[in-house]
Amino acid sequence: MSIKDVKKQLGIVPQELAIYEDISASQNVKFFASLYGVKKSEINEKVENALKKVGLEDRKDDKPSTFSGGMKRRLNIACAIAHSPKLIIFDEPTVGIDPQSRNHILDSIKNLRDEGATIIYTTHYMEEVQQICDRVIIMDGGVVLLNDSLDDILEHYSNSNYQVRVDQQFSPAVLDEIRELTNVEEVNQKDEFEIIFSMGEESMPINAVLEVLIKFNLNITSITMVKKNLEDVFLLLTGKKLRD
Repeated sequence: MSIKDVKKQLGIVPQELAIYEDISASQNVKFFASLYGVKKSEINEKVENALKKVGLEDRKDDKPSTFSGGMKRRLNIACAIAHSPKLIIFDEPTVGIDPQSRNHILDSIKNLRDEGATIIYTTHYMEEVQQICDRVIIMDGGVVLLNDSLDDILEHYSNSNYQVRVDQQFSPAVLDEIRELTNVEEVNQKDEFEIIFSMGEESMPINAVLEVLIKFNLNITSITMVKKNLEDVFLLLTGKKLRD
């Protein structure tokens, strides 16, 4: 297979919009499809199908200059998929759009995946990754920190966060003593009545934490266990310090 043939199997959705504002939506998609070598006998059908997949079939004759930001993002995707590529690269396709367009874009990407396309998806929104991806690579400063299947990542970092509420304000000494317990990884104070902490993989029973609270004469009003998600894993690996 030649380089030219390989390029025909590739679709790219850049973060910066790559559409022409002064021609119609269908003309935009048709132009990009022609660049990828779609046959004239197939191009109209391919254009209609791409616009339908992103929910713009009713606006095919309108110019992007009349579109909302979310609609332009969806047109950006249509331009990249009209030639039915086998590999599609999405670079933060949901930045700065309304919730409805974001939901439609995610559904469209999942449909492309389910139809057999390979998706490479770059984003800072970890909840989107959990919806779309089977395999995850977490990078920081150009360094790969994690490369594994989503299921294995969530299983490996399956230790839970606990939220414990008490009936009165407590001193910093309570947090300090909980931090000294074996396999307690992180302890924070959410407000004057709530403590949040996470346990390591080989965690001791939560009873040890409860004993600390009892020692300080704190009555527990509720205990909530929250499973870690991919965003928790991302922050654990890259840190919570603000970046420039």
